[in-house]
Amino acid sequence: MILRYLVKHLIQADAQSEENKMKLHNLATVFAPNLLTMQQVEDTALINGLYFLNYYIFHSTHGIK
Repeated sequence: MILRYLVKHLIQADAQSEENKMKLHNLATVFAPNLLTMQQVEDTALINGLYFLNYYIFHSTHGIK
C-alpha cells in the first residue's frame, strides 16, 4: 500500500520532469537507497534496487501491471 502511494507520487513528479528536472532515472537514484533499509547496502543490491524502482515506475506510468 505504501509502495503504491510512493509510486503514484513519483509518477506525478515524473510527469513534471520538464520543470523539476527529475526524470525516472533521477527519481530512482534518489529513492532506491532510501527504500533499502539494510545497515550496509552492497553496491549490487543498491544497483538492483535502482533498476527495480526505475522499472516499476516506468511500467506504472504506462499502465502495465
